[in-house]
Amino acid sequence: MNRTFWASALAVAVALPAVAQFTQARSGYAPGVTDPVDSILARRVAMAAANRWNDQTHDILDGVLDLGLDKARQNLDAISTVLLTLPEMFPEGSYVYSEEMAASDPAEVTLATEALWENWDDFYSRSLEAADVAYRAGRAASQDEVFALTEELEGMCMSCHDAYRRPQVTLDPEALGLGQTD
Repeated sequence: MNRTFWASALAVAVALPAVAQFTQARSGYAPGVTDPVDSILARRVAMAAANRWNDQTHDILDGVLDLGLDKARQNLDAISTVLLTLPEMFPEGSYVYSEEMAASDPAEVTLATEALWENWDDFYSRSLEAADVAYRAGRAASQDEVFALTEELEGMCMSCHDAYRRPQVTLDPEALGLGQTD
């Protein structure tokens, strides 16, 4: 037998107990069943990425970043994809929130309000309509048209957040003693 075989066998022998322990630690996990906290994390990551792409797109369109209109279009395509898949990140049963949980581990509670699930059809249609605007913005011919559609998209996002997202706490850097920011 060659050295590659023995190295592979040793790697499996070392990794197998760790995999078994991880599997046991996730009791209740089953393929096709997403833990509500995992859904919350997935949508937070997706929305943070979409927000970053939106900010970068505005910086490109405002002339702050010299990355070109094609990069702005790529960002808008990515945002469109996030918005198309977003409703799937809000499965029934993924409303996890209490004041106590928010105080002890804010990463494990949803930012969405119960109104999202109560008005599912509205949320779903808003997401698809916003995805369409992002898609069209990514294919717009002129920078002015890209800008106008990006502004429209941002308004749609804010409207949905106003309807279905818990108010956010904004930290003031000056109040935290971090100095003045511009």
